Amino acid sequence: MRLKITILSGVMILMAAKTASAGEFYKLYPTWLEFVYHIFLVAFSLASLVYSYSIFSNLRGGRLGLPWIFILLALVAMLGRTALGILTVFDIAYFQALVFAGLDASFIVLLLIGLIIYKTGLN
Repeated sequence: MRLKITILSGVMILMAAKTASAGEFYKLYPTWLEFVYHIFLVAFSLASLVYSYSIFSNLRGGRLGLPWIFILLALVAMLGRTALGILTVFDIAYFQALVFAGLDASFIVLLLIGLIIYKTGLN
């Protein structure tokens, strides 16, 4: 019974799948609030990337090697996602939702790998 429900659910999902653009997913109203939100998001992402790189370059010795590279790559992925979001908000370009989902997932995976490697290095 459980197998039938799983197969039926999978078939229903595949039949209902359509290509979605991510331009309308996170609309904020009024429009100026959406612009301000995305501009602050870019600024904070860029500031965290610069700050993390300065920590990495100052404390390169010891245990800040590989974990911090993964953390910096995660921040680069989030900065790229934010830049694509800015292009979408300002109606310059539209991307499929799969691009945003992939960048979100890569951010989470890279950050998690970096934190796990850092935690195992502390023990």
